[in-house]
Amino acid sequence: MAGSLKALALVRVPTQAQECQRTQTWLRQSLVRDLKMTAGRSRGLALQYGFRMKGDWCGRRNWPKWQRQLPAWFITLITPLHASTIFLHDQIKQLTDQIEAASVQPRPKGMGGLSK
Repeated sequence: MAGSLKALALVRVPTQAQECQRTQTWLRQSLVRDLKMTAGRSRGLALQYGFRMKGDWCGRRNWPKWQRQLPAWFITLITPLHASTIFLHDQIKQLTDQIEAASVQPRPKGMGGLSK
């Protein structure tokens, strides 16, 4: 340590409940990244075949519109990716609701339930 006063520092070890809350948040963030990656993979596949898919193409509201606009063979190709995005979206929604319900402390105006 050579006389350094900053070489050692006190570290607060979180409780198991605090660690569980953090894990839920990390899992949600990971699922959001996976959702973006899957949606981007589908957009890349569409560009490979000359189609341009903008916005939230994989949402339940927009999917029927894309099914009418794109050829049936391409819809068949990206249907597994669409199913994955729907599943991920549902899991993210469920985790978001759980995290917001666990956040019972009063928050300043403008901060949502996911803010700490």
